[in-house]
Amino acid sequence: MTTRRRYLMMWILSMSILFSMNTDAASTDDLKSLLPVMETGSDWYQDGEPHYFKPHNLFEYINGSAELYLAYDFQKLITVTFLNSLDQSLTIDIYDMGNALNAFGVYSNFRNPQDATVAVGTDAIISDYYIRLYHGQYVVDLNSSDSDDMMKKLMLRAATEIERKIDAEKTFPGLLRLLPEKGVVQRTQKYISEAMLGHKFLPRGLEAKYKLGQNEVKAFVVLCDSFDIAQRTMEDFKSYISNRGALLGDVSIDSVSAVTGEIPYHDRVIFAVYNSYLYGVIDLPAIDSGVPLMKDLYRAITAN
Repeated sequence: MTTRRRYLMMWILSMSILFSMNTDAASTDDLKSLLPVMETGSDWYQDGEPHYFKPHNLFEYINGSAELYLAYDFQKLITVTFLNSLDQSLTIDIYDMGNALNAFGVYSNFRNPQDATVAVGTDAIISDYYIRLYHGQYVVDLNSSDSDDMMKKLMLRAATEIERKIDAEKTFPGLLRLLPEKGVVQRTQKYISEAMLGHKFLPRGLEAKYKLGQNEVKAFVVLCDSFDIAQRTMEDFKSYISNRGALLGDVSIDSVSAVTGEIPYHDRVIFAVYNSYLYGVIDLPAIDSGVPLMKDLYRAITAN
């Protein structure tokens, strides 16, 4: 290799490294701009520079939960801790999930109907020591070391400032309209990125719990890429039920042929295909009790 060519190769390498560094910096600047600013003259100060994590090293920060975030196409994370002279701390984590659907999906895995809520972001849950909110393409966790009123107010003020800096409307993903509102147990709606109902043969989809008299059941909508795939997925589901439980036969609901069966741990199930959707209800005490909810599912799906 000539000296001139060697210098050219070195220059190209150095430029690629510089470009990579600039790209990384640019990709994290947007997260840094979302961080709250402590009031001038307050007792709080930032404990060093923020730390950043991406898919390849997220396990270093949240080893136990990293797989959940990665399943929803996690993009990047910024984390920073603020301290005061009383040895109190407030840690803020901002997860960029790429889009609002993935952000809601992660967030929906954490919320429960009994959680206390707070009016910040699109949706937020609160306890004595933390606030977790979802807004736009971000999931934000704020964790405090103490539960006194001052810390709670600080958390809420910081969460409100972060929400203000995120350019997003307070709206849930449109896909949730596929789940009927009638009878739904609030705050049980979830977006699952893969393996619906815990089955690898079922792709991504939506689920929610519903009250049927004294019983609580689960409705689901599996999102397939085409009608043919939805039909094949239904056949896979039928095979699973046949092997693990029992198929009980087909019934007609709104001119759609639905499959019924019994499966372990989930009592009775009823499901059908419409276009690219496989939809149904599990945990039924009796097949007939699920027919009204199946009709509601059909109407929600055909309307959207």
